[in-house]
Amino acid sequence: MKREEEELRVLLEGLGGEVERVRNRSNELWNGVGALKMRKKELVEWSVADENGFNQILEVNALSSLSLIVRFVEVSTDENETER
Repeated sequence: MKREEEELRVLLEGLGGEVERVRNRSNELWNGVGALKMRKKELVEWSVADENGFNQILEVNALSSLSLIVRFVEVSTDENETER
């Protein structure tokens, strides 16, 4: 029985080292989770400080988009008339 007990002891010691490696890796991962949570808390959502200025920007963008659409229609119409 001594030989079997010795084999079990060696096996258990090996498992002890493996358990320690898993524990260390687990701690590393939890530290990473903690760091991510801190970064998430640090992120600040943006908000509009100048509502009037923001509305002006929206208006300019809308007019620009409309101008591009009108120009596209003009060019497309010119090309269709040229083909006829």
